[in-house]
Amino acid sequence: MSLKLKYSFKMKKLLILLLMAVGFLFVSCSESVSYSNIDDLYKASVEAMKSKDLKKIEEFVLKILPDGQTIRYMKDEKFSHRGFPEGLEEHPEVLSNAVVRLSNSLYQYALTLEMRGVLSDLRFIGVDDDSTPDSFKGEGFPNILFAEPYGLCVSSMSQDTIEFKLGELLRIDGKWKAFSGFESCVKINPF
Repeated sequence: MSLKLKYSFKMKKLLILLLMAVGFLFVSCSESVSYSNIDDLYKASVEAMKSKDLKKIEEFVLKILPDGQTIRYMKDEKFSHRGFPEGLEEHPEVLSNAVVRLSNSLYQYALTLEMRGVLSDLRFIGVDDDSTPDSFKGEGFPNILFAEPYGLCVSSMSQDTIEFKLGELLRIDGKWKAFSGFESCVKINPF
């Protein structure tokens, strides 16, 4: 007698939700590993893209998205930004979806840079001058900073400065985390 397993639509949906919940638990329970300054964050993003390895890019992305420590800090301080973290209770899949979207965006951007012949010797040179972080001091959170910088890179294969943006970054508990831009995380400027 052979057993045939048939997955109904509901079972598939349940499996997907379970996988997303496991991904969220991984992100939310992990110890905060991140970047205390924006330059280090962007340098690491360039190194991740230069690897052209989706797994390494995903490891980088996990470091810049809000994690368990970020969520706890925000809840303890009663700080909310764009419905985060309280929206996680209703939509726990947000972080795992963001990991996939941001990783894929950075990976595709890396492939675009490779096709243009600039990825192999891409070098981070800084962030744009207009990226001075602002604080949420007026809202009662002077230790939480906000910035939306463009990372600036050069390559010996191009005369142009290559710019990209990882999204809206907030420095929470001394670490920079990405809070927006998950749909269009990387801006590909023509060069």
